[in-house]
Amino acid sequence: MKSLLRIVTLCALAFLTACSQLGQQPTQEPLEPVSSWEEHQQKLLQLTHYQASGKLGYIDPSQRQSLNFTWSKSADKTELNLFTFLGTKVMSLTITPRYARVENSDGDIFSHLDANYLIKNLTGLDIPIEHFDNWIIGLPGANDAFTLNPQFYLQSTHTTASDAKWTVDYTEYTQAQQFTLPQNMKLNHQQTKLIVSVSKWTISE
Repeated sequence: MKSLLRIVTLCALAFLTACSQLGQQPTQEPLEPVSSWEEHQQKLLQLTHYQASGKLGYIDPSQRQSLNFTWSKSADKTELNLFTFLGTKVMSLTITPRYARVENSDGDIFSHLDANYLIKNLTGLDIPIEHFDNWIIGLPGANDAFTLNPQFYLQSTHTTASDAKWTVDYTEYTQAQQFTLPQNMKLNHQQTKLIVSVSKWTISE
């Protein structure tokens, strides 16, 4: 666990440089127009197998981190992998309907029913894992209050039923095959801020 925390601490050395690069992707193809939020929402609900890769900037009163990440979704599990700017694995999180499991950089494995608990206790990072399945693809949670942009894509959403009140703002979208998906988003909870920049979406059939 100590080595895991040391690796996360080293990420702070690259924070300012990496965060300045967040959102600096090449121009993407035009977004596919939709006629209503319901049309866009139904299309996103068909998205069950995918991977998002990019950068995660993290700020709270005690630390600043910059990490590379992959978020993978399939029918039976979700995986989050975090890496330093040098490519060193910080941790791998696997979530199934029965459990959450983290493997750290030393190969140690920790299991718990609550993925948020594992992340917080092993890395010190407060990441709303339970909401990411929806938010990462631009869907609000079932109990979220949300607003849309003029193109009928999600502009912002915030939790209303959770003890931890998170707000998410979407600043840029990109086209990945037939899906219009978030490219840049900012998450805020009290004094904690996450900046998520997706550089690549991989859609599987």
